[in-house]
Amino acid sequence: PHTLKEWEENKAVYQARYLEMIHRLSMKYKVSVSIPLSYQDDFLQAIYTLANHVYLMAYEHKDIDFIERKTQAAFLLGADKTTIAIRCQDFNDRYELELFCQSLDQRFHNPRIALHDLEDLMKLEEKTISANAEYRF
Repeated sequence: PHTLKEWEENKAVYQARYLEMIHRLSMKYKVSVSIPLSYQDDFLQAIYTLANHVYLMAYEHKDIDFIERKTQAAFLLGADKTTIAIRCQDFNDRYELELFCQSLDQRFHNPRIALHDLEDLMKLEEKTISANAEYRF
């Protein structure tokens, strides 16, 4: 709901509708949601109560300290149902992405990490291959 134009003016209404939607879906299905790191603790807690799995969209952030700070409440609510999602387009090449994932792994002690999206991952791979080809003799 945070992507809607009137989010700031109608935040309470949109949050209530979102939670109602998750609640209705969860009566019949397993529900996974993807949410930004900016949700307030009370809304976050309600989401964790209703959803089976939560993807925390740590997009545009390559600062491990920032991600740790912004995900701390979520991990306390349910580490077993939490995945940190990062965007491939936030990285210059696959090597940089891999180093970042290793840093996340060390800081969060083997967290679930999701990559958004496959097309961007393939572009990173192409960049990596092209860069390596330039250095061949």
